[in-house]
Amino acid sequence: MKRIWITVLAVLLLLTACTRQEEPPPAEQTQRLAEKVEAEKDGIRLMVDSLDDGVLTIRLQNRSSERRYYGESFGLFRRSAQGGWDSVPDGRSWIMIAHELAEGDEVTLQLDLTPLPLESGTYKLVKDGIEVSFRLITVPKNA
Repeated sequence: MKRIWITVLAVLLLLTACTRQEEPPPAEQTQRLAEKVEAEKDGIRLMVDSLDDGVLTIRLQNRSSERRYYGESFGLFRRSAQGGWDSVPDGRSWIMIAHELAEGDEVTLQLDLTPLPLESGTYKLVKDGIEVSFRLITVPKNA
């Protein structure tokens, strides 16, 4: 009788182990730019092209008839539930340096956003007095 109970328990344990389904680990997710956007002020066009692995790629194009200058710094703001803009905390310091952008020139810049707490939503980038809004969406990391 003891053998029967041991056999029944062993079969039950096997059935329990076989029917338990392992859940796949959650897919890694990342933020992407929903669409390319641009804004222009005083003949300088600011284009937001992509966000890959936390690096925002932007372009500055001088469409004015004068030499312009741009710096390293930028500000990032997130739209709040109330419709205002909240500053995204960023404790970095910026070197005050002026880069020249001659008439008709264009420059591509990589803005490292990896230290910032990004999630899906609407953001505003402020770069050298130009403001442009863009949306971030959450996608699987390998998409």
